[in-house]
Amino acid sequence: MDEQERQKITILLAEYNTLRAEIIAAKGSAWQAVSLIVPVIVAIVGFYVSTTMHPTFSIVGSGVGFIVVIILFAVWGVDMSTRKFAGRLRELEDDINRRAGERLLLWENEHGWGSMLRKTHVPNPPQSN
Repeated sequence: MDEQERQKITILLAEYNTLRAEIIAAKGSAWQAVSLIVPVIVAIVGFYVSTTMHPTFSIVGSGVGFIVVIILFAVWGVDMSTRKFAGRLRELEDDINRRAGERLLLWENEHGWGSMLRKTHVPNPPQSN
């Protein structure tokens, strides 16, 4: 492997590491949002149950429904971006493995997001020189 090919692999690995960090951050943000919104739902329902001046169920139901919709949109958004990141990670793994001539990076193709949902991605086997 020549020096130019090594530099290309280094650049691809930098992108790979950045995307992995993006996936981890996105998942963390989603869980943080859920952990903030769930107590609000519990507080709304608790207020409804404990107060002597019961607000109508439609107000409580609307509030909880609105929060649930926000959670669903947030989870959907994180899921879509994670799928895009994971798709690019699979491409990078294949490209780096092909350039290196051996299977060095395996996680996203073997165990990552795409492989968990469906086994439609078939990695390119490394080519021997």
